[in-house]
Amino acid sequence: MYLLSPKVLVVEILSPDDSYSDTKARAADYRDMGVHTVCIIDPKTRSGQWCVKESMDLGTYP
Repeated sequence: MYLLSPKVLVVEILSPDDSYSDTKARAADYRDMGVHTVCIIDPKTRSGQWCVKESMDLGTYP
């Protein structure tokens, strides 16, 4: 999928083959493209992390 304009929110759901570091790098790429918020969901741990444009810090939510 290619983004043609920045979106407000992108949700990445980890698959068994995804590494967290690769997904975090994709989240940084989305933010560099102008996406305001990226949510990374880990179905295995049933948790998620938010990455908001103003900060590279990730908030963790159970």
